[in-house]
Amino acid sequence: MRMMGPVRSLNLPAMAIAVLALIAAVAGVAMAGTAETSKKKRGLTAAKVRKIADAEIAAKAGGLSVASARTAGSAQTADSTNSLNGLRLAKVFAKIPAGGALRTIATFDVFTIRAGCVGSHTQLEIQPSTADTELSGAIVGQSGETFTYDHGSTDPLKLGQGIGPPVDSMGLAHVSITAARSGGFVLAGELHSDYPTTFNSETNCVVFGTVTYG
Repeated sequence: MRMMGPVRSLNLPAMAIAVLALIAAVAGVAMAGTAETSKKKRGLTAAKVRKIADAEIAAKAGGLSVASARTAGSAQTADSTNSLNGLRLAKVFAKIPAGGALRTIATFDVFTIRAGCVGSHTQLEIQPSTADTELSGAIVGQSGETFTYDHGSTDPLKLGQGIGPPVDSMGLAHVSITAARSGGFVLAGELHSDYPTTFNSETNCVVFGTVTYG
């Protein structure tokens, strides 16, 4: 029977080298993966991000358009289509020939705005058709500042400064008006008044401005 010789002792330096080589190999694979990932991240430039974002916005925005918002640029369009918290916007513009009597230039709910050009001065008033109302007017004009108000009446609120004739008329002036009904309807606006001559030497009185109502 053949006897086996003694087992040779392991070569420790060689074993250490082998272990180090294995560790280096594993670390190399991990570093390669990290480098590849970093390379991919570096490939996602700002331009590409912007392009992706634009594509997402276009896909989700649907029929939205900035141009459609521009249609509210005129008071007439806004008045006929949209309101803000129940309020609408309207233009007031009237030229009354010199000597012209009071006439209706605008009506909002129970409030009628009338203007005239009597005695070469402008007349302006608000006439409510029901008594459940509050009205006020502030006038800044050639005769200084005037404030007038009325409530619980169907009498017209005359927006004059005591010049004329007639005494309830005014010359060049800026008029702020407010009016309301007990049910919540509100009218408010800024009007400009001028007496002959106006614009390009026209022999008219003129009233113009804007009001909100609702």
